[in-house]
Amino acid sequence: MIQLYLQLLKPLKEDDTRAFVSLESIFPLFMHRYLKLAEKVQILFVLREKIDRIGYWILLEDLEYSLEHEQESWVTACELPSLRIDNVGISGFCCVCRQLIKSTDEKSDLQLLGFRQRSLNTPSDASPWTKLCEVELPKCLHEIHFCTKESFWDIPEELLRLEMHLSLPLKVHNMPKYLRQKADNDDEVRFIDSHQLTILDIIVWISYNLIFDSIGRDNLRTKVPHTLEWFGNVEPLLEKDFGKVLSRTNIINGSKIIDCRITKEVRKSTFYKIEAKRAGVIQKYTVQKDVESALEKLSELKIDYSSKNPEGYCNNFDWKSLPTEVNPFNGDLPDKRMLRKQQQLESMAIEVVRISKPGDIIVDFCCGTGHLGILIACLLPKCQVILLDNNEESLVVRARAWVSKLKLTNVSFFLGNINYFNGNFTTGVSLHACGSATDIVLAKCWEKRANFTCSPCCYGKISETPVTKYPQSRVFREKITYDDIITIAHCADQGHEPLPGMEENDLDEQGSICTDIIDTDRKLKAEELGYKVILKRLHPESCTPKNRLLVGFVEKS
Repeated sequence: MIQLYLQLLKPLKEDDTRAFVSLESIFPLFMHRYLKLAEKVQILFVLREKIDRIGYWILLEDLEYSLEHEQESWVTACELPSLRIDNVGISGFCCVCRQLIKSTDEKSDLQLLGFRQRSLNTPSDASPWTKLCEVELPKCLHEIHFCTKESFWDIPEELLRLEMHLSLPLKVHNMPKYLRQKADNDDEVRFIDSHQLTILDIIVWISYNLIFDSIGRDNLRTKVPHTLEWFGNVEPLLEKDFGKVLSRTNIINGSKIIDCRITKEVRKSTFYKIEAKRAGVIQKYTVQKDVESALEKLSELKIDYSSKNPEGYCNNFDWKSLPTEVNPFNGDLPDKRMLRKQQQLESMAIEVVRISKPGDIIVDFCCGTGHLGILIACLLPKCQVILLDNNEESLVVRARAWVSKLKLTNVSFFLGNINYFNGNFTTGVSLHACGSATDIVLAKCWEKRANFTCSPCCYGKISETPVTKYPQSRVFREKITYDDIITIAHCADQGHEPLPGMEENDLDEQGSICTDIIDTDRKLKAEELGYKVILKRLHPESCTPKNRLLVGFVEKS
């Protein structure tokens, strides 16, 4: 049976008819009732009392549930709500709700996943829709909930963008199917991103329902009329089941907000990425004088930024002692990539084996289909390996099938963003985690005092996140600004090996230096936190243009 973990914010007694749960727990709980999953999904409440979380009273009538202790390892490894399906952990309420929909046998319910089952299948840092659901709307509710004095509420830009989106024609994904449905139904209803109800409509509708409960629907009627019209279209489809989830105790105007107002002008565009580009989102390009200025500032530090391996360095790796299925040459990679992939894996695995011991827990962050993590699991059978990625197809379908074929018992899976994983581990690894993802991996390792082996990628895509600020090291912050480090990062992506028949030019050399500078910033930050760090390169260097390798471990006192 599938296990659904929900967060309790107040202790629950045996004879209670209500429970006080986190905002994020409301969405999968509604989905559980809406899809009638009582026989397939077991609900477990976990008590985590946090005063900074928004809470809501839910009804326990006709709800079968159990109480789970926080000591259970899988629960502590996930941000709640979460799902456990055999050896797969899933976190992030959009991802959890998607998996609940997939657990149903009803074809009509699967339509909630939208066109090609892609609705909300991308993480919030890449999808404006997931960001709206998991970041922006909860942020709105938090602002409203914790408003302590009478004031006006400035409607956030994302909500105004949704209003603008709903005022424009809907993008049709499957025109023939749409025309057939339209011929059969004269009373067409407009939903957010489809001509039928999807998981996106459900999550946004619940969020707006909670907003209206706090500040009243009339306060928004003239400001976001298209949103109110959409809300009214969806309400008859969901309100009956929602009324069985949420206690009427919550339906009070407890907010101090007296009215809403619009203080920002929003471009006439939808949420679609192509429309964002048309709206004037400008790509940042490297200007040579800015690069030279930033490098001049750093030259005053007199730091050696070299990442070259020692003379005579080589990998001694025996693929013949491993199952043939682990070798990339026996996979489905293109021929020209097989050798390079094999060489990348060798360099990474050798470093992980060197710093690991029996009983360690190793997390392969941004693992994709699990090439590296599965290799490590074979090399270190007495260690536990967790494969972590937010791509459902790569992780849950392909990597899981691969592990099953190899009959590995020391591998488990985590589907969700890195920040949703809270478990303890000994070593974190990542091979070509894109842009800031490498820094998020490093931050997670530093938080858990774990060793790390990381080969970064896409330097030009780094940008500040809630857990990463640039420059990272104190030494760099004393000399250069955020704009300087971003300029250097963009220049780093120029540092590719020259094509056959071409000579290395000045930009290649400059890009290579900038690459080492970004990784030196990472190295210095880790050293400030008490790590011993080695900056080197994958071997041979020709296995990839992105060949830098950071290996760090906590020095024992």
